[in-house]
Amino acid sequence: MMVPSLGKVLSSENFLGFLAAGTFAGISSSIGHWADFEAIKRAPNPGSHEAIRSTNVLFITFLAIPLFSASMDKQRIMGGISTVVGAFILVI
Repeated sequence: MMVPSLGKVLSSENFLGFLAAGTFAGISSSIGHWADFEAIKRAPNPGSHEAIRSTNVLFITFLAIPLFSASMDKQRIMGGISTVVGAFILVI
């Protein structure tokens, strides 16, 4: 595998778009992590925060159907539900 030189990377026509996307991803990730730590700090029980956060699995699973034309079967639905149930059991 050949690694391109720095000059070639900087002069690429896609470099600014890649840099902008990387910067946006880095800032979004930092804000998300900060919000996650704040939620854990402020929650009466840190496990409750984790249980609520794990429900994102179901939201993302069902949102992927119209956005990405993803297929949905019983196994995927049961996987998401079992993840959420397992997190709530850990909280209890």
